[in-house]
Amino acid sequence: MQKHLLLRVRARVSKIWYVDLPSQKQVPYVLFSDWVKCLGSSGRLHYLVGVKDTNRRQELFSEFWRRLEQSRPGHPVFQLAREGKIQLKDTFPVLHHGDEGRSYKKAPIMIISTHGLLGAGSAQTPELKKHCPVSADPMRLNFLGCTLTTHFIFAALPSSIYKNNPDCLDRMLQLYAADMQELTTTGVTVMEAGVQQQLFFACVACKGDLPYLSKSGHFLRTYSMCAKQATSRAPCKGICFRCQAGVETKRQGHNACDAPWEDFGDNASWMRTEGPSGIGCSSPLLAIPHDTPENLFQCDLWHNFHLGAGKSFVVNAVVALLEAEDGCMDDKLALLGADYRSYCKRMRVYSCVTSITRDLLGWQHANDMPSGGYHKGFLTTRLLEWLEDFMGRRHKDTTDPYLIEIVPLDL
Repeated sequence: MQKHLLLRVRARVSKIWYVDLPSQKQVPYVLFSDWVKCLGSSGRLHYLVGVKDTNRRQELFSEFWRRLEQSRPGHPVFQLAREGKIQLKDTFPVLHHGDEGRSYKKAPIMIISTHGLLGAGSAQTPELKKHCPVSADPMRLNFLGCTLTTHFIFAALPSSIYKNNPDCLDRMLQLYAADMQELTTTGVTVMEAGVQQQLFFACVACKGDLPYLSKSGHFLRTYSMCAKQATSRAPCKGICFRCQAGVETKRQGHNACDAPWEDFGDNASWMRTEGPSGIGCSSPLLAIPHDTPENLFQCDLWHNFHLGAGKSFVVNAVVALLEAEDGCMDDKLALLGADYRSYCKRMRVYSCVTSITRDLLGWQHANDMPSGGYHKGFLTTRLLEWLEDFMGRRHKDTTDPYLIEIVPLDL
């Protein structure tokens, strides 16, 4: 069914554009404005908001923008609305999304797309009461549904196109930003239920994992700039585009840092720092109507957890558990790996990996801090689920030293 729908929609999106890049000729892309026309003519605009009824959609949009104005009053849509150039009730809030995935041959490929900020909710979303007033609407997320019908691709770029030619990615983002600017300020005319409608689309944020954000935003401070050694000749420029975490200055012949990025305390010094902006002024995405660069570029919460704090926690927890097992290290790893596979089989879930190894944990030597050697965020979720099950079976005693080491009881 999904394949049939995709072919039908593909036939309707008749306008596929092509651009010549330095590294590749005739690179195809689909403008989001053409997707909008396609969805409008086929009666599928609800894919962008999760609501089919036009009146309910307009009420939802009016309430959404009213709420957003309280936290981001400087967004251009509000000035455009005050000037009478756009109607907020007909303005779709959307998100730009970029992510570097893998092709069938495991080669990197950059996927650039757009999706509605609002949708049908998530698996945890409670059922909405009938006749719920829009002022009480929780504004459901856009998680449910097939990705083919909730995310609308702009371009798919194999790494061979942009790896050695960063300007190629910038050129594609220029085309994207120009289209989004037109959709925000001028809008697009579509036929909806036989009635001609002028609809507008405003990009609330550009999101993605940190590698994509640093590339597309031309970040001056990124996570990849963190110090690799205890001392270095050049001071660190910082690792975060939002604050001064990790910024070093020369003092008395050595580098000093007032806001260490390694500080995860409740009152970490970097939490009280900000700016100047770590976003390069040459980013092509800044052509998208926005209030501030920091508000335009938003980190993906799930990437940050699954491949950041969550991954760091789970691999360190596994290493702590190894001390509770008998035998040599290889035997201990094999034992935990067998228990993990048994759990996945018992729960009838995909295991992602077949064994727990030093490479998987990012832990080559006993004195090293485990960093996690995998790059699939979903594995963090699966390992955490297994860890919860394992601790429930093997370490129920709250005075167990291994439980205390993994989860401090004062949390």
